[in-house]
Amino acid sequence: MVPQDIGEEKAVRLLIIGPGEYNPAQLSHELDPLLPETSTLAVRTVDEALARAAAWRTIGNIVVPVVIILDPPGDVDNMIDSLTENVLLKSSRYLLLTSRLAHDDIARSIDYGGLAAVLSLPWTPSIVAEHCRAETARWSEELDVETSAAWTKWTHYPGKRGVQESTSFLPMLSKGQEWAIEKMVEHTDRILGPRPRLTLPVGTRLTRQGVPVDALYLVLEGEVSLRRTEYGTNVLAHRASSGPIIGLVSLSHEAEGAHFTSVATTECLAIRLSLDQLERMVQADQEVSELLTVLAIKALTSRLVRAEELHLEKEDLSTRLEAETQRLGAALRELEATRAELVAQARYATLGELAAGIAHELNNPVGALLRAADFISKDATTLLSSDRRLELALEAARDAREVRARSTSEERAIVRTLMEVVKERDVAQRMMRAGVTEVSTAKTLVRNPDSWRLVEAGASMGTAVKNVEVAARRIQELVASLRSYARPDTAAEVGIDINQIMEDTLRLITHRMRGIDVERSYTQLPGVTCFPGKLGQVFTNLLVNAAESLGGSGVVQVVSDVVAEGLNGADCVRMRVIDDGPGIDPGILDKVFDMHFSTKHGTVRFGLGMGLGMSRQIIEDHRGLLLVDSLPGRTEFSVLLPIEAETIFDMGDMPANGGLQEFGGAGGADCAD
Repeated sequence: MVPQDIGEEKAVRLLIIGPGEYNPAQLSHELDPLLPETSTLAVRTVDEALARAAAWRTIGNIVVPVVIILDPPGDVDNMIDSLTENVLLKSSRYLLLTSRLAHDDIARSIDYGGLAAVLSLPWTPSIVAEHCRAETARWSEELDVETSAAWTKWTHYPGKRGVQESTSFLPMLSKGQEWAIEKMVEHTDRILGPRPRLTLPVGTRLTRQGVPVDALYLVLEGEVSLRRTEYGTNVLAHRASSGPIIGLVSLSHEAEGAHFTSVATTECLAIRLSLDQLERMVQADQEVSELLTVLAIKALTSRLVRAEELHLEKEDLSTRLEAETQRLGAALRELEATRAELVAQARYATLGELAAGIAHELNNPVGALLRAADFISKDATTLLSSDRRLELALEAARDAREVRARSTSEERAIVRTLMEVVKERDVAQRMMRAGVTEVSTAKTLVRNPDSWRLVEAGASMGTAVKNVEVAARRIQELVASLRSYARPDTAAEVGIDINQIMEDTLRLITHRMRGIDVERSYTQLPGVTCFPGKLGQVFTNLLVNAAESLGGSGVVQVVSDVVAEGLNGADCVRMRVIDDGPGIDPGILDKVFDMHFSTKHGTVRFGLGMGLGMSRQIIEDHRGLLLVDSLPGRTEFSVLLPIEAETIFDMGDMPANGGLQEFGGAGGADCAD
């Protein structure tokens, strides 16, 4: 940077560095007469230049606006990088005088703006001096540095000491369109005589697309739009960028005709110049050509800038459109998920109505079956007791109703024992099923065929009555579970035992759990406030998903307990469904609770299950949590519900681990039904 005391007049020094074959002292000797002061210093190396700059820096009133590098043999960028490390040379503008025809070592200097110009050798002193003047003037203006009076006068009056005054074209470019059009009007009136001003109403076409241009229009007031027809569509191409001279750009491809149709969008005041008149003006004054060039450049620049703005606007609109498309896509997916949820809820509502109706219809016939079985048992006992000869049949019927279930191994052992007396296996098996287990009894029955027939008939009768009673009670249990599962959830119920809801669910999905072992571990739980039917739906989903993941064989653990401070710092009850299936892919574990997410054949399926997304929503509606933890060989879903009642349910009467061997299943790799 320049010295801090910028407000003082600064003595200007130009530094010439010539590390190559050319002698920097010679250039310095030739430049000094063309400069306002003896102000150049010639050195051979970068180190010498840095040493001199350091010395000037200590003086404090010297600035170096221009550094001339004279045909360096090495890398120019590296050379300039080294020079700019000095604070006095950091903002200097660098002139490169080179004998090389190609350079690939000045990109960094161009990039940061330090390289002012590249001149070819051998040098022309006046041209080098002119560049020094121009660059010093720009440097002084940009940094607001006041140089010595001689330098200030020289940079503002460039004709001094033989330096040629610059052309007027470049200063024209820095002026506005209004200035250029005013100058054109002046030249027009001076060369052609006063030109009439034409008033053009809205809609007047000054040029027509595809029609050769036969005149130019200088638009003094009003607005003109440029329109172009492409593929049958009339498109507004330019309005703000049409410029004050119409038809000039189209002259560059006169054979093709005008590129645009120019239409007055407001009432316009214009001067019309035929091509002959324009030719006369160009021949009469060179400045007319320069003005036309300036106006053409400004019009094209304006259109290019507008095109870039339109491109940026298009990109912005595309970005916003993409964001809006994504938002609408997300909204559509949410609507689809909501619709699917409503469909599922409607299915469950229908299922609940059907279940309630079936439970009601089954209840009466089941009660009739139980009463009939009881009547048959009593009547058979009365009949068999009426004759002493039928006592064996009566005793066999009683034994058949009360005998406990035997394992297969126990039955085989009894058959082997009886075959010591009864040589036929079929007869031995019939005696075992009739309740005969003692060898002595078997011997008696073998010797008395009539007694054996009475015993077998009585046992068959007792077994039949027992089977009717067991089947009817089983139906009663299912009906009770169905009623609990399908009860209308018009209001939450207080003091509900979720162990019982899980048991009811297990009874209802027996057919989905065949071949899977269920291990129950229930803890006495406080009652909770919940919608039992909806909670049963969640348990159904977890168990069915588990069964599907196990593929028909495996173990499911159903575990309930109380968790201290497990739900927002408060105690809660927890029901866990754990399976030993393959686990959930870690890549989709965070998606299993998305509404209706499924990996089943890439589709969402609606069956008995309702999806883990809806299950979680139901639990959250109960102010609880549904969590998942999965590793290969173990997947656990946990339902946590707040405790809001003091009732404790004793599950001591429920089956222990493995109570229903055909039950099972939860979790697994495919976790959304």
